[in-house]
Amino acid sequence: MNIPILDDEFKKLQNEYALELPELIDSIEKFLMKIEEQSEAESSMKDLKRIVHSIKGTAGSYELGWVSSLCHQFEDHIDDTLEEFNEIPQNNVQELLNYIDLFRCYVADFLKQSIDEESYVKNLAKLTNKEVEVGSVEKKKVLIIESASTLLKAYKLLITSLNMSYATAISGREGFERLLIEKYDYLITGHATGIVDGPSLIAISKVFNGESRGVKTILTTSIDELNLVPEQRPDFLVEKKLGMMEKIQDILEGKEELEPDSNVHSVEKILCIDDDESVLKLLKLSFSKIEGVEVACASSIDEGEKLLKSFNPNLVLLDYYLEEHTGVEILQELRQKHNYKKDVIFLTAASKEEELQKIYNSGAIGVILKPFVPKRLYNSILEMMKKTA
Repeated sequence: MNIPILDDEFKKLQNEYALELPELIDSIEKFLMKIEEQSEAESSMKDLKRIVHSIKGTAGSYELGWVSSLCHQFEDHIDDTLEEFNEIPQNNVQELLNYIDLFRCYVADFLKQSIDEESYVKNLAKLTNKEVEVGSVEKKKVLIIESASTLLKAYKLLITSLNMSYATAISGREGFERLLIEKYDYLITGHATGIVDGPSLIAISKVFNGESRGVKTILTTSIDELNLVPEQRPDFLVEKKLGMMEKIQDILEGKEELEPDSNVHSVEKILCIDDDESVLKLLKLSFSKIEGVEVACASSIDEGEKLLKSFNPNLVLLDYYLEEHTGVEILQELRQKHNYKKDVIFLTAASKEEELQKIYNSGAIGVILKPFVPKRLYNSILEMMKKTA
């Protein structure tokens, strides 16, 4: 089901958000200067990461993919050079200011409607000496999680022969991180893939809302009797025996179609709690054209608690970090203090496995990862509700 969203409304909100970016860039630069001067360096680093992390998720939701990519690489640069950062902050700050200069130029050109996306992609790539993917990929893409070199080579040959592209990961944990930030059409994984095994990864892929939300999953195994719970069941199970490559080829070519899910669920009243007004505006727009759905928004915990009583939602979309509290803490309060027993879905830009695991263990029915795609949001929510019905 495609939910129509007026492009003019979205473009208007997108432009409003872009107008907020120069002030956010100033804040980033201010914290970088404090770090360089070693003035309140620890708290400044924390605030710096918080702002960049927030921009990364929100910009992606507003289809400002280049901005989201820049923030992602900015974070990677800090993480990769953290030890050096603490010892000689001046050198690293100067490198990060190059990102800021490029960021300012991009926003200025975007607001003037004179953006050359390809040029900015190349300039961003020069800062990190690596390719940057922005926009859609025409070929279907397969993520392969496999540590055995012989089998991996066979997968690569097959996928290339089908005119598809592929990426690889040697563990379930690495594969999970790629599924969060990169778009794949198929996931091929074995059973034993490290601390995050194949079935667990498949279960996670069904409830999160990363770039590869809805990826079709193929689990390969030589185990005769798999003891899988429903959430761990793949779309396709392939035994490791003679003919397995032909079986996988049939799947990738669409010769083995999934049975459609005939269950129909609806949600009538949605309460959105997020301290980022730009996110709330986008959430309102996401649901504005859906008949029969009412939406209420709160930008604080107190406001959310009041609406919980007066609005009586049957679903809460809850930001995972709010007023120095984690979503798990807020959810516990909603359950215990307000006796709220209906569905909760978290909104988060978190990508670390340990953080996401806390979310999955909290009692929420799923996660919508920032950036989210407004046109897909309602369908994503319905899919999560189907899986927990």
